[in-house]
Amino acid sequence: MSNRTLTILAGGYSRRYQKKDGQWLDKALLCINNKPLLIYLLDQGNEIYDGINISVNSNSRKRDYKEIVESYLPNINIDFTVDLRKISLNGVLKGIYSTLKKRTKSSVQFIPSDRPYLDLRILRGLRVMKRGVSLLRYNNGMIEPLLSLYGAQASFPESFSQLPLSRADVPIRFSNEIQVYSINEILDRNNLSSKSFANINIQPDVENERIEYSNSAAVNIPDSVLIEREQPNFTFDDTRYNKEDEIVETLIEIENYYSAFLLSFYFWKQKKIFIGKYKALGIESLKKEYEFWIKNEMPFLALHSLDDLVRYFPGERKPSVNAKIKHLRKKMKIEPRRIK
Repeated sequence: MSNRTLTILAGGYSRRYQKKDGQWLDKALLCINNKPLLIYLLDQGNEIYDGINISVNSNSRKRDYKEIVESYLPNINIDFTVDLRKISLNGVLKGIYSTLKKRTKSSVQFIPSDRPYLDLRILRGLRVMKRGVSLLRYNNGMIEPLLSLYGAQASFPESFSQLPLSRADVPIRFSNEIQVYSINEILDRNNLSSKSFANINIQPDVENERIEYSNSAAVNIPDSVLIEREQPNFTFDDTRYNKEDEIVETLIEIENYYSAFLLSFYFWKQKKIFIGKYKALGIESLKKEYEFWIKNEMPFLALHSLDDLVRYFPGERKPSVNAKIKHLRKKMKIEPRRIK
């Protein structure tokens, strides 16, 4: 069995959590019953994971967290990953990439710092995909990209880190092995409330909130659905490209559609292919990616394929595409997961 590291994503600015004109507050340090959210996760994770890592965006935040952790859990061993600087990624994706780049032979389970109600045994029960990712999906098609488990050999090409990307599902979309678990079935099998997966996005009165986890000896994890596609026989970071457009076309042939789009985008930025070729390959890739995710019942990823299509190629914002986007957004509309 491979080692698993729990990585707590705590490098964001929590913009939705802040009050207008109010003093900035670090959501990871919000206290419930005099205990910060970060400590709840560390308490749980220390019992069931082989290692714990906290992803932060600065050395000053690392110092602050280290001091706080030592005051609550003086005997715990944790590591920190500070976001890499010389990359173009933004937001939480920068933390994901920096963590995956730093790891050695361990699989990595991500979790945001604002999920104190989640029994981490649920995540520990997910099966590792050695070269891929395991993720959680709701019945309406929404997924939890920030709760994904990456195998020890799951890759994030360095060339892609030079692109202005920010969505947490980017490495999911270019993964060739994706294992999907049903959140609704997990909740039903373990008699859990949907609050288990709730995150704290506003400043509610939760100081006296009770946080309790299941008393059962073990959690019941359902079978998963596997989405696979062919692995390319070359690495994306190989600098010996001869015919860039042919490489992209090969990726399209083996259904690596998002990788094809990202690589064509990268080649264009590096002035290795002309704008016309980039547009033709990029549009084809994203349209086929949309179809791939629809076929595999992953509407959340299909929606992001179309969002990228109209963002990077505005001429594709046609009535038929807009109708598909509207349909997917309506299909996946869910109630805000706020703590009342």
